[in-house]
Amino acid sequence: MTYLLVAGSGKPMLERQLRSAKPGYAEYAARTSGFLPLPPRRRARPRS
Repeated sequence: MTYLLVAGSGKPMLERQLRSAKPGYAEYAARTSGFLPLPPRRRARPRS
């Protein structure tokens, strides 16, 4: 059921649109859960 809601809905298309239209949305989407209300993820460290 979760797969159908996440992949079968318009979520991927809407996220693509938001990434191009809203500055900072890509970073926001990378640290937050797309479906379940979970705590924010920690920022990934850049690899050397």
